[in-house]
Amino acid sequence: MCLALKGDRESLHCGKIKLIVVHKRKRVFFVVVKMCTCYSSDVGIYEILDAADNSLDLVALDDLLDVTPLHQLGVQKFLILHHAVY
Repeated sequence: MCLALKGDRESLHCGKIKLIVVHKRKRVFFVVVKMCTCYSSDVGIYEILDAADNSLDLVALDDLLDVTPLHQLGVQKFLILHHAVY
C-alpha cells in the first residue's frame, strides 16, 4: 500500500509502506520508500515513476497529505485516488 505524502494535481509524491511504528501508544509513523508520480489527465490516474533510489524515510501520520491508503492498480504501477485529496 502507498500513502500520499505531498504534491499537487500534476505530481503526487507518495511512499510505499514498509513498516508502521507506534511510539509510546500515542504517535504513529510510517517507514516508506518514496516514489514520484505523474498525472495522466486523459484517464485521470497517477502513474508511478521509477524511483532513483530505494532510500527509506520516516513520515509521521500528522505530516501526510491524506490518511487514506492508496492501492496500486495492476502491474503497470498506477494509483487511483478514491476521493479528492486537494
